[in-house]
Amino acid sequence: MLQPYHAPPYNPMKKPLSQWCDETKITIEQRNPGQDRVAVWTCPLCQYALSGIKVGTSEMGAIALARMTMEEHMTSKHPQHVVTEN
Repeated sequence: MLQPYHAPPYNPMKKPLSQWCDETKITIEQRNPGQDRVAVWTCPLCQYALSGIKVGTSEMGAIALARMTMEEHMTSKHPQHVVTEN
């Protein structure tokens, strides 16, 4: 007789790295007039906030660099919450 399959419980705190980065909002802000605009994100797990990537001439470049720092943060500070991608 076949036994029913019971999938392991879904853990919303374990996701592929790309999903963590896709779900983390990266914004471009200018805190005060005359200051450089910067890319900003906040870690959804520890609330660490990064707000120092200057935009310069390309918003997309700053967002890409901010995403890379998010990937580094997740793999170094929260590896237990990152699963390998299939």
